[in-house]
Amino acid sequence: MELADAKDIIALAEQRSFSKAAGARNVTQPAFSRRIKALEEGLKVQLVNRAISPLGLTPAGLRLLSHAQTLVAMAEAISTDMQSMATNMPKALHIEMSNSLSSVFFPHWYKDMQRKVRGLTFRLSQQRSRISIDDLRTGRCDFVVHASTKNFRRNYDYSHIRQQIIGRDRLVMVKAPSLKNDKTSLITHRAGSYLNASIERALGPARMKTMKVVFESPNSEFSRGMALAGYGAALLPENLVADDLRDGYLIPALPDAKALPTEIMLLRADRPLSALAEALWEKSRID
Repeated sequence: MELADAKDIIALAEQRSFSKAAGARNVTQPAFSRRIKALEEGLKVQLVNRAISPLGLTPAGLRLLSHAQTLVAMAEAISTDMQSMATNMPKALHIEMSNSLSSVFFPHWYKDMQRKVRGLTFRLSQQRSRISIDDLRTGRCDFVVHASTKNFRRNYDYSHIRQQIIGRDRLVMVKAPSLKNDKTSLITHRAGSYLNASIERALGPARMKTMKVVFESPNSEFSRGMALAGYGAALLPENLVADDLRDGYLIPALPDAKALPTEIMLLRADRPLSALAEALWEKSRID
């Protein structure tokens, strides 16, 4: 199976529609359908149950999906690792985090840490948390930053990983003022993702049944853009939308939805680090 095949089957599993998956892969529907058919013929198994609507994967398709997700994650990790080698800052510590944390939390935190730790420099890579934890274990990065909803841990393997709190935030439900009277349109994330689970936790089962999903977003920054454009309510980090709320571009949505306190965590492997890295670890902890 080629990497493109893996991305095709992942898109089909997420979109549950040939036309939507084709759009996600930037090809025409006939071309995408031919690619999936060719994959089925090459593997000599039926991957897609076309008799149901929306369509779904067969048991063989689900098994292949698992392999495809592993393959794509590995390819992304290789790309990130190789990019990290091409640097003009070879002595800098390598840190990985999500898009939203890197754009909102990291700049101010980094400046604060540079005041506390002499000679501190970072190389930053944007990466999904699950992959970053593997990068910690294999030594491809020195630190990882991710946010976790308080009392609602991510379902990751944290063995041999040390964690400490370096910041706090909240996840809040917001929408555009034009949707003031709309109480059902919802921007979500990929099914099974931590962000989507957080939305379900904030709304609760009863409220979720009344909502209409209008868009599935790849990350919080994209959700913010879709919320600003007036597509629906989105659960977003308060620090990410503080200016939008202050200036009236976004307003609180669904008053009965719970705001979720979050803890911003610094992660490291449970092994000795460089003197600079150990100094950062000691100085970054907050009460």
